[in-house]
Amino acid sequence: MFKKTLALAVLTASVGSYAQTADSGFYLLTDLGYGKARDVASKSDVDAMLVGGFADFGIAVFDGRSSLDDSDFTFSVGAGYQFNRYFALELAYVDLGEFEYKARGTISDGVATEHTKISLSHEVQAISLSAIGSYPFSDSLSGYVKGGVMVSDMDLKAKVSLPGLGVSESFKDDETDEDFHLGLGMQYDVNELWAITAEYSRIFDLGTRDLGESDYDRFSIGFKYRL
Repeated sequence: MFKKTLALAVLTASVGSYAQTADSGFYLLTDLGYGKARDVASKSDVDAMLVGGFADFGIAVFDGRSSLDDSDFTFSVGAGYQFNRYFALELAYVDLGEFEYKARGTISDGVATEHTKISLSHEVQAISLSAIGSYPFSDSLSGYVKGGVMVSDMDLKAKVSLPGLGVSESFKDDETDEDFHLGLGMQYDVNELWAITAEYSRIFDLGTRDLGESDYDRFSIGFKYRL
């Protein structure tokens, strides 16, 4: 009887030790998603700004056409450490995509008439540090909330060209900013090594005062691999 009790105690301790080990450790992560800026200027606002800028120099704009893309595909790669079933920390590189405005039209100063092309692009990459709180609904399914800080690098490029005259002018600027982000997600553990995640997150006031700020929404599907 004593031998059976001792064997059972050893087996229970071993299982508990394995479960504790399985719930902690390093993992790799990656995801692919879709992001959209919420508060950027509308296409008509940018059009009006450019037309007004030309008007300040006595230049009129005719036959203008433009497009504005304030969303893009995004991805991230990183690593994390799971302390237990309820808490983890993650460090990741996030590519938030590119926002682009393009316009073309005919301009005139009352003497000469020329065709012009204008392009504005805004690329954003970031490093994020996140704390994740999880709640297991079952052995394989859990929900989580995450939050943290994000250091963003923003590249702004502008180009104005007059093809008929062979004239082209370019402008570049680079800014760094720190922002907060929050997210909600679900995780499904396929097996002991692999997990699938689905997540919605928001970055608050992405950008700078000089380049403009906007909340940014991101939806993603990702994978985790436990080391």
